[in-house]
Amino acid sequence: MPVPLPLPAGALCVLIGAPGSGKSTFTAHYPATWRVCLDTYRGLATDSAGCQEASADAVLALRTLLKALSTVPGSGSSPCS
Repeated sequence: MPVPLPLPAGALCVLIGAPGSGKSTFTAHYPATWRVCLDTYRGLATDSAGCQEASADAVLALRTLLKALSTVPGSGSSPCS
C-alpha cells in the first residue's frame, strides 16, 4: 500500500479533525508502530474506542507514553530496540 505522505525519519505529524473526517483512514497507510491514537487509549480504558467521555484518561495515558519515549537514552527510539 503506498504511503500518502512521505515523512522523514524522526518526523512528528499530528492530525486533528472532526469525528469521521478520515484521520484513522489516513493513518492506516502507515505501520501501526508509527501511530499513536487516542482511540486506542479510549478503547483500553473503556472497551470502546469511540467513548469520548474517556478522552481525558486517554490523553493522560498518551502523555505518559510520549514522555517515557522522549526520555529514553539514545536517539529517541523504543527502549526495546
